[in-house]
Amino acid sequence: MNLLEKISKRHKEWIEIVELFGVKSNAEDLVQEMYLQIHKANIDEEKNYNGYVYICLRNLAYTYHKNKKYNLEIQEDLTECNNYADNRLNWLDLQKVMHELPLFERQIIELHKIDKIPLLEIQRKTGICRVKMTKARDKGIDKLKKKLYG
Repeated sequence: MNLLEKISKRHKEWIEIVELFGVKSNAEDLVQEMYLQIHKANIDEEKNYNGYVYICLRNLAYTYHKNKKYNLEIQEDLTECNNYADNRLNWLDLQKVMHELPLFERQIIELHKIDKIPLLEIQRKTGICRVKMTKARDKGIDKLKKKLYG
């Protein structure tokens, strides 16, 4: 049994990992891309390939988020800011600022605010404390406000 056959036996698990990284609709595509990268890499079967697979999936999810066009409306106390016409966010500016956020803050904002996943569900899937996620989300939103509205 070659390495790709071993890895593909855990296909559903790989998809779940990609979904935990915040990629829901294209999780299958990213896992398929991971298979292609592993095929090209010629990894030795004797070595621990699970770490390589995880890092590969993480990097593919990061690249997916990096290239994704964001359309995020922040409703928390931004109505008083009037640097932009009609208090609308310029999505190009938002995308730039989102990528300047630390990865954890950005992921929490993406999951909770963009994908509309409740914090309890994120906690259940990841095991991360809800208080930590709330603080990261609030800190990230504060940074977005400061960078977008001065």
